[in-house]
Amino acid sequence: MKKRILLLGLAVAMPLFTSQASAAVRHLHIAATDGMMYLPNHNGYAPNTPTTGGVDQAAADYRKVYIRGFCDDVDGTAAQPGCANMPAPIIDVNQGDDVFVHLRNIGNANPLAPVDPHTIHLHGLHVSTQNDGFNETSWEVPTCNDPVLNADPVAKQACLDAGSDVGTYYFKAQKPGTYMWHCHVEASEHITMGMYGAMVIRPRDRRIQGKRVYGFDKDRYDREYIVLLSDIDTPGHDAIQTDFDGAAFAGLPYGPKTPAEIAEVESYNFADHQADWWLVNGRAFPDVLLPLKDMAACNADPSRVGAAGTGDFEGCNGRAEGPPTGMLTGSNNDPAIPFRGKRSSYAATIEANWNERVLMRIINMGYQEVPWHIHGAHFSIIGKDANPFNSDDQKREQFTVHVGSGETYDVILPTSSLARVAASTSSVLIGAQSILTMSTKTCSINGTRHIAITTTR
Repeated sequence: MKKRILLLGLAVAMPLFTSQASAAVRHLHIAATDGMMYLPNHNGYAPNTPTTGGVDQAAADYRKVYIRGFCDDVDGTAAQPGCANMPAPIIDVNQGDDVFVHLRNIGNANPLAPVDPHTIHLHGLHVSTQNDGFNETSWEVPTCNDPVLNADPVAKQACLDAGSDVGTYYFKAQKPGTYMWHCHVEASEHITMGMYGAMVIRPRDRRIQGKRVYGFDKDRYDREYIVLLSDIDTPGHDAIQTDFDGAAFAGLPYGPKTPAEIAEVESYNFADHQADWWLVNGRAFPDVLLPLKDMAACNADPSRVGAAGTGDFEGCNGRAEGPPTGMLTGSNNDPAIPFRGKRSSYAATIEANWNERVLMRIINMGYQEVPWHIHGAHFSIIGKDANPFNSDDQKREQFTVHVGSGETYDVILPTSSLARVAASTSSVLIGAQSILTMSTKTCSINGTRHIAITTTR
């Protein structure tokens, strides 16, 4: 009888054991560089047809802005200067994985911008001091692409052969949840310039990856979205693009250059940051509603060269283009990596069927606290900063959460909490702060703060 009980115990235990995902060793290659993006000076989001009276977004007014950032380096050789994605690719791994992040500093496409070292800070992870990316207490990655080395081909090749422009960070993926990562060199400048991205660690159990946030029943979900909030102070970007040179700024081939604007560029201090644009997943309204853009071809384009006099060039975040996919080779959102759930992306148009649970991983990389709100619906906060709330707190519903700079929240919206409308009609609410469209079969929720999605001011 005892033998039978033992065998039965093994039979029950084996499925549980085999469902655990084997810890993977991942090598993620990321390039640090500069780039360009366009901010829409218009609110046209409807198709430009005679019946809608919409705006042709590609021909509409845009404000070009210089950025710093990161892009997928694939195998450590693919990325080209100027490819910065806004925001950076998503690091998406599983609990237990051994993750090596290889950072290559490929320098700038813009010859005027300051040549800086870079790091990767894995915000919220328990890592050793050497792997923390805080350059004052660890190390930083210089570039071999600077004016001095570019003038000496032998010295530049020696720099490249020595791998002086590459550094490797290691972490053990321990706690499931929502995180962020960013450069920590001159953080007040580099972060607001665009050097940040989302990071997700999923539970170890393969059966619930893409279905549970932390591994509990209360945090189960049907659909998942990343909501990365950030802001831009355009004079700071102009100052870095031209290295605080007012004459160079005045020579840029776009935008007005009043004497006051030129003086601000020459004297700009990042301690005086005053955001004038707000973004969700790297895009301002209405571009945030556009389809995702695959960045692979642009990342590897070697023809991108900045103009000598102004540093102007075309980056990978173009006019009337939606957020980047966020794909990172070797991450869970890489199509070549086996993964059971829906792969993470920076899609900002939230779509769901009736009676589904929608997970929103909210990340604030901006300077300002954001009161985040969904009009006409209540949600539950199931965790904060990669720590699950207890069961009673997860049941509590609310309609606004204040997301501070550097914080993350895991929020679940049950679409059953949205008011039903007739099957043959839809309901649309458009205001200064939100857009909500609903039907009995699907719902799409998009809120804006000024020109951003799902925030309120």
